[in-house]
Amino acid sequence: MAIGTLVGGAMYAGVLVAGVTGALPHGVAGAAAVFGGVLLLAAPINAWWAFLRGLERQDLVYGIYAVSTVALVVAVAVAVQHHPTVEEIFVIYVATFAFRLLATIAVVLMVAPVRLRLTRSAISSLAVAAPAVAGAYVLHEVDSHIDVVLLGFLVPANDVGSYAAAYRVIDAVTFLTAGALSAATFPVFSRLARQAPDQIERLYDRVVRSVTVALVPAVLVLVAVARPLMDLMFSFEDDHAARLVALLAPSSLLIAINFTTMYLALAVNRVGAAIASAGTAAAVNVSANLIAVPAIGVEAAAGATLLGELVMVIAFAVALRRGGFATHAGRSVVVAALALVPPLVLAGAFPSRHVEFALMGIPYAVGMLVAGGLLRRADIRRLRAAVGRRAGSDRARDAGG
Repeated sequence: MAIGTLVGGAMYAGVLVAGVTGALPHGVAGAAAVFGGVLLLAAPINAWWAFLRGLERQDLVYGIYAVSTVALVVAVAVAVQHHPTVEEIFVIYVATFAFRLLATIAVVLMVAPVRLRLTRSAISSLAVAAPAVAGAYVLHEVDSHIDVVLLGFLVPANDVGSYAAAYRVIDAVTFLTAGALSAATFPVFSRLARQAPDQIERLYDRVVRSVTVALVPAVLVLVAVARPLMDLMFSFEDDHAARLVALLAPSSLLIAINFTTMYLALAVNRVGAAIASAGTAAAVNVSANLIAVPAIGVEAAAGATLLGELVMVIAFAVALRRGGFATHAGRSVVVAALALVPPLVLAGAFPSRHVEFALMGIPYAVGMLVAGGLLRRADIRRLRAAVGRRAGSDRARDAGG
């Protein structure tokens, strides 16, 4: 908590300096100064959530997140009736994070009361271990979200807003799938690394298969409902944002797989593989954006995202295999590609009929998942057993099945 808060404070100071010196995109300095306050609150929130996950009480983390998110949605829905400024909306965000922190502390005190002690050995251990893990996570975030920042310097503000809105939809999809699974399985992977390392690969394969089975149909649904979905959520005057959702939709599968793999690598202490993979993907993503967006437009950012995520999948596979970690995740990606490419190509070739081609592609895609061996009824049962709160030996046995 102490180190994280100091880092959050330093990052917030960096935001303020960037705003004062004009290093931020035009017109966002004030909003960034207000919203940057979440950096000071997120550090202790994440620390306590990591503590609860260490106790394998992910259910409490999800509960706090759900309650605070509902409070945020309700507060914003009430506020927009009075036409607030962006800064006023961000004040609501910061207040919601403060509520989230207080709720988290209250839950921790009820579940496992602890006494905070700043010892030299604990600080030294964190100072040695945390930077590498933080570096891997930051590089992953750069790969995932740097395009929105870069677009602020490359395209008009309206295009930035459309792309950012489209990416929020993709973020929501990946959070509900890979985010939830990664949060649930991270402590399990960490425990298995100590108790039953031979079980890890099979559990990881089950997670990847489950994510793939969930997201392959979801990609096609996103393509089909992009226009009404964006109209409902953001009320854009044209279909530009909806088209960006359709272009970004295939990346959601790769983002989810990479998100899951990142947390696996960190849980089993393969930090080097995480840094190398995320760093390579981030470099590719940034380069592709800088080269293609000025020439083609904001749509090129979606292609850069897809390329960066594909590079990360390959980089993770190579890095983990070199470390003796052999899985079948690559096979899941290949089957997913075979399931998605034909209907997506048809939807793109006939824009006026893209809804029909996307929806008709769902039965085909499900058939490919079955034929490829990805749709397995036992996977969900095994995953539920792995993250269930049982004795350690029972969980280790169930995880491997």
